[in-house]
Amino acid sequence: MQIKVNVNIYPLEAILNTCYDYLDEAYIYLDIDSNKKIVVSFKPKNRISDSKFNKMKKRFLNDLLHFSLRCQVNKENKRITEYIINRALYSSIYSTVPNRSSGLLDKLSERVEEQSNIDDRMGIAIPWEEKYGRKTKSLKKL
Repeated sequence: MQIKVNVNIYPLEAILNTCYDYLDEAYIYLDIDSNKKIVVSFKPKNRISDSKFNKMKKRFLNDLLHFSLRCQVNKENKRITEYIINRALYSSIYSTVPNRSSGLLDKLSERVEEQSNIDDRMGIAIPWEEKYGRKTKSLKKL
């Protein structure tokens, strides 16, 4: 079975991730045709019926779309993810470093401050307490 994948629609990273998920079920070979499309060739590792093979093809196409969307979301959320990681690293270094005036800490602090000006449309970087307030009611015992 062969599937031709248009790299203008599906990023290479998505194609490779999808192929990786099918390595247990089939041997996979990638090539590029004359139209600059990636040709994904499958050879099942075990003998399977044609209907199961067609189902595998349909699953592959669905998974290809899934990984393409994941690539897009990761790309869009890259800055906020970096901000959150830098903030966490800054907090952990700041709390464990006895000499708080080290150059590394200052550089990390500057980087966190630079990234705090990012566009946070979803309010992910806002602390829970600021966004929703503290709970005043105690939880009931079961």
